[in-house]
Amino acid sequence: MDSIQSALLALAEAQQRTEQRVAELAAHQARMQITLDKHTGYLMAEHYRIKPYAYLGRVLRRARTVTFEELEDILEHQLTDDDVSELMRLDVLVRGRPKTHPEVPEVWVAIEVSATVDRYDVERAQRRAALLRRAGYRTIAAVAGETATLGGEESARTGHVVLLQDGAMRFWDEALAAALAE
Repeated sequence: MDSIQSALLALAEAQQRTEQRVAELAAHQARMQITLDKHTGYLMAEHYRIKPYAYLGRVLRRARTVTFEELEDILEHQLTDDDVSELMRLDVLVRGRPKTHPEVPEVWVAIEVSATVDRYDVERAQRRAALLRRAGYRTIAAVAGETATLGGEESARTGHVVLLQDGAMRFWDEALAAALAE
């Protein structure tokens, strides 16, 4: 009987150590996933900066990336320091002429990029696009990612924000119409 109790006690202790180790591995895996998502987002943003026509060429003529340095002097005279600081964190800014509205000289697309787009990414894109509109640029908010949460997708749809995901573009017509109505 004592040997069975000893074996059960040893087994319980081993199970406890196993559970602890699994919890540590799960926490480590979660940290690794966060790091991977950050790097995925950085890499995706770089692709959007380098080849804006690959992602927006279907809807924009002469799509090209705009660097913050090109706008810095103008924005500093039109916005507060806090607003300029907020815009400096925009992932990608693209400009071009809408193919479906040749009478419109140019629109700007403020893109926030994340591995997984959520409603906070949508809100950030909307906020930064609004700052550019306040500075006088006809701007459309956009988010890009490999995947999107249901909340992110719904926020993009209802907020007239373009969703770029896995080579597909959604809500462009609604976002463009909203931008042209302002």
